[in-house]
Amino acid sequence: MRLRGWRWNPLPPPPFAGNVRSHTVVDGGAGAAICVSTVRRSGGETYCFDTAKREWRQVGGGGWVLPFDGAAEYVPELKLWMGFSSTDIQQLCAWDLSGIAKDDKPPTLEHSWRDLETPKEWSPTRISLINLGKGWFCIAKTFRVVSEAGRLSFDSVDSVADKFAVLTGIEMVTYGQEEGIKMIRHKSIRYMFTNEMVRWVL
Repeated sequence: MRLRGWRWNPLPPPPFAGNVRSHTVVDGGAGAAICVSTVRRSGGETYCFDTAKREWRQVGGGGWVLPFDGAAEYVPELKLWMGFSSTDIQQLCAWDLSGIAKDDKPPTLEHSWRDLETPKEWSPTRISLINLGKGWFCIAKTFRVVSEAGRLSFDSVDSVADKFAVLTGIEMVTYGQEEGIKMIRHKSIRYMFTNEMVRWVL
């Protein structure tokens, strides 16, 4: 048996400049497509990379961007993509993204939920959605609370009174076409971070 060698195949670089605000994977027809949205001062654009053709192309004529922040994940049980809204980072949403790469159709918002009501002084710094399978998810949120005295201070380290994470279990249940998808919120646990840190080394 003759062993075949392997080699790296270079891929075309992304045809955009700017920061990637959101990304996901959708059906591109012949294969999967990686879609990203970039945001610049002049506006935003969305591009998809066809993994079969190995080509980048702009979708939507540059007229819209993906409506979520960070990543959106396809959930087979719901046949929708779930992620957090770019206009309200604490709003969990489900979109239909099936027509993005093939037909240039903009995303369609199907459902929206607020998983956790938090005090206004809690400032979210990072939010992640972890798919546990079969309609179960864990939402991991990292918060910081800025002290009242720290709001007038220029020291960003001393102004943070508390830093902690909140883990919330949720379940997505389908009740049919009339009632749609409902979110069942389960237990939430808060994990406090310590404020210990190295400031000087002698």
